[in-house]
Amino acid sequence: GTDTLAVRRGNQVLINNSNTSGTSNTYLYYGNASDEVIVGDWNGDGYDTLGVHRGGQFLLSNTKAQSGKSVTAVQDVAIFNYGDSGDKVLVGDWDGNGTDTVGVRRGDTAYLRNSNTSGVANATKTMGLSTDRMLVGDWDGDGYDTLGVQRGNWFALSNRHIGVSGAPVDVSFYYGSSNDVGLVGNWTLDTSRAKSLQTDTIGVRRPSATSSSSGNLDTNAILASFRATYGVYYSPWGDNYYVSSNGCTTLAAWFIGTRTTLTYGRGNGGEVAKQLVSANPTKLSLTPRTSAPRAGSIFSSYSSKYGASGAYGHVGLVTAVDGNKLTILETWAGISNYVQSRTIDWSSGDAVDFVYVGGYLR
Repeated sequence: GTDTLAVRRGNQVLINNSNTSGTSNTYLYYGNASDEVIVGDWNGDGYDTLGVHRGGQFLLSNTKAQSGKSVTAVQDVAIFNYGDSGDKVLVGDWDGNGTDTVGVRRGDTAYLRNSNTSGVANATKTMGLSTDRMLVGDWDGDGYDTLGVQRGNWFALSNRHIGVSGAPVDVSFYYGSSNDVGLVGNWTLDTSRAKSLQTDTIGVRRPSATSSSSGNLDTNAILASFRATYGVYYSPWGDNYYVSSNGCTTLAAWFIGTRTTLTYGRGNGGEVAKQLVSANPTKLSLTPRTSAPRAGSIFSSYSSKYGASGAYGHVGLVTAVDGNKLTILETWAGISNYVQSRTIDWSSGDAVDFVYVGGYLR
């Protein structure tokens, strides 16, 4: 059939059955808010359903969406482990049997498995650079999913499936803008071809609601989305908003869980940045304290300058950088829980840890 879009909020997936603007046709709930959601036809019935990746563990469901209904998916496939916790997940029909299975990407190499079980890779493919975004699709309609890469607004696609050595570029082209996120799907059904031999093409998502060409994030858009998630309202503190939350870690946990593909590391406010690095060791590292942070960084500190007022420290999100001035979003604990945006001056050597997570935005 025709592929359509869905969006994920926490453990909720909002599905639209047509590629048009409008409200969702159905809602599926599965896994935890901090899980990475994946999609595939796990049992070969022609329907894509949900799965989640949690560390190195996979949980797959064959529960189908039901139009106009809210459905909680159930786990149908035995839980299995594959790859390392920091790997990037790939999904595709690598052997052309009509069933999607998982793979993982580590650096510039994809490790592909032909069954959704624990074990070693059935095939490996190397393509592009470790900094490229790796894509999967059936580019030539032969029934096999193969690799592609996105580098800025340049796309390179290979038609060499696992039975053919190498992964050279067969097609390359420019499309969209350099900060777009590439999407893959069969957007228009070709009725002249069998359903199993449809051709996938590229689309892009332009994250204008989150980021801008300057590299800064859209503070107001993030704040509005956070408010929508938590059902917050204007408070007596003017531009601050009341939040029913568990303290200063709320915003950081929400942003990592819903806006990035990273694993949230937990910890008190002052430890969140370090715990993020520990939970994503192959992807993240702390910014040296002598180097200016980037927009899209999580900060953790025990310094009062950065909002800490006790033994637990404080954490927030850097949404914009202008010279040494940082715009941050933060939630606060206590009797007056609220979220706010404010500007602070960063100085080299400040007692604060920054970790840049903007390279892993959804």
